[in-house]
Amino acid sequence: MVIMQTLSRGFAIEVVDIFAPSQLTAALKFY
Repeated sequence: MVIMQTLSRGFAIEVVDIFAPSQLTAALKFY
């Protein structure tokens, strides 16, 4: 259970790392 929590947390951080830059560029282009 703890391992699954750690894995999901790491996966969420990776997803944020992937999507954050594109979201920033989209926001900059929008403004």
